[in-house]
Amino acid sequence: MAGSKTLLLLLCAAAAAAMLSPASAADDLTKFKVYFHDVLAGKSPTAIRIAQAASTNSSSTFFGAVVAIDDPLTTGPAVTGSAKSKDEIGRAQGTYTFADQATFGLLMNMNFVFTAGDYKGSGLTIYGRNEVLSAVREMSIIGGTGKFRMARGYVEARTMDSGAKSGETVVEYTVYVKAAAAAAEGGLPELNLANDVQSMTNGKDVNHTLCEKKGQWIKVQKWATQAAAQTLPSSSPLP
Repeated sequence: MAGSKTLLLLLCAAAAAAMLSPASAADDLTKFKVYFHDVLAGKSPTAIRIAQAASTNSSSTFFGAVVAIDDPLTTGPAVTGSAKSKDEIGRAQGTYTFADQATFGLLMNMNFVFTAGDYKGSGLTIYGRNEVLSAVREMSIIGGTGKFRMARGYVEARTMDSGAKSGETVVEYTVYVKAAAAAAEGGLPELNLANDVQSMTNGKDVNHTLCEKKGQWIKVQKWATQAAAQTLPSSSPLP
């Protein structure tokens, strides 16, 4: 009897954990846009080459060059000229590496660090390939902090200004992100699986007991009664 109750508890716990995992807890996808300003010219560049291979200067794609960035993020696409813009809401900090010998393909490894606005104090980590001559490039969001803790998602990059005249490349980033922290702030229901299983095995209506967590239901049906009686069927009806 005790062994069957323990088994039922474990199965219910596994199902509940799946429901409340970070991936499913953040049901709503957050979408917003920011503008990335890569300033390569002037007195205060925000992107500086820090390393390169011996053959980089002879490469048509600058293969092997590594650039460190501390680029402004703004709410609009206007060129900033490296001066702090009133629209600045953060910085893109990290590196990009010219990692393709055939075309301008960058390996982006950067954090979006938000210093103003709704996401002040939070950050997103972005990683992936950026083929800069393509109209739209997609990169992965692999983590985050603050409101974006345990973030997953992707960004789409579109070049607004190549910087041919100004020395400042402006790129629109559309962010699509899910984060566990946002769901936690909204309040997730507490689990009391021991009580749940107790009600399943001792209640009068065990055949139709329903376990509700975060608006999702698991119907135990006759399987719970059979578990209590140690007559488990060959397969569980749980989805």
